[in-house]
This record gives sequence, C-alpha cells and structure tokens, in this order.
Amino acid sequence: MQLRAFSNPTSPFERLDSASAQMVFQHGFVQAQARVSNVWEAETVLRRNKAMQELGTWLKQLPADWGKSLLTCTPADLVVCLESHWLSQHASTTLPNGSIIASPSGVSQCLSNCSTGFKLIGRVGNWNPLDSSGDPVGSTLITQSARATDWKPGEQATVGRFSSAHAR
Repeated sequence: MQLRAFSNPTSPFERLDSASAQMVFQHGFVQAQARVSNVWEAETVLRRNKAMQELGTWLKQLPADWGKSLLTCTPADLVVCLESHWLSQHASTTLPNGSIIASPSGVSQCLSNCSTGFKLIGRVGNWNPLDSSGDPVGSTLITQSARATDWKPGEQATVGRFSSAHAR
C-alpha cells in the first residue's frame, strides 16, 4: 500500500481506513526517528546516555520505598548524586592547592546532558516544586549549585562546589 497524497484541494483531510492510518503512523514514526537520529553526533548521544544511566543507577541504589527513578528525580536528588558520587568519580582537575576536583566544564556538560535526557523522557518545562514536574536541572537549586563550581586558576579559597564539603 502506498501513501496517498492529498487529492482533494478543497478538503485535504480524508478519513483513512485502519490499514492506511497504521501505515501513515508507521511511516511518520520512521521518518521522525531518522530525523531525530541525525540531530546529535554519536558521541553526544553516548555522553548523554552515560550521564542518565549513571544517575539512574545511583537513584536505584536508594531504598526502594523511596520510589526514586529518572521519572521521579528531584533537584535535591541530583545535587546529592553529584556531591556523593559524580564529583569524586569524575575528578580530574588539579588545583594549585593540590585538590583534585571535577572540572566546572565537566559539571556543566553533565548537567546539560541530564537536562536533554530528562526532556527526552518527557520531563519538559521548568521545574515545578509544587507537583515535582518538569526538568529538575532547570531548578533554582541546580542553577545556584552550578554557579558554585566556577573557580579561577590560582584561587586558594576553600569553599563548596555544591556544598561546603569540597575544596576548590
């Protein structure tokens, strides 16, 4: 069966039979998937998937009765994951005082990858703390925490990246 072009210029929408409608949907989804697959470079997709998998795995290690997953992740969950896991696992930048931290650009990239990942699983829009909906990366807590990762080479101050527990 071939897809029909709109044949009636005064009424472009004709009622489709079930088989034709199914074919239109299958074709539409295949085309959309092909278009989406060309939006991002393969390396970007790998980094995003890795960031989301790492966060998802961290959330799964929490008590089951907490009900934590990528679909229920809050900004607080994300900050605690970054503090307790991600920053130490991805530490590669040595500061003049000898501290080894995750680079600010690495934190920024992780948050960007997570934000896109959340959008792709339906967590779209600004974070809404009233109903815990939207993209948790877009919250004020994450925005303020991300600013705390900024540092200047040569700085000797000991202040928090996401909390006061880490030197920068």
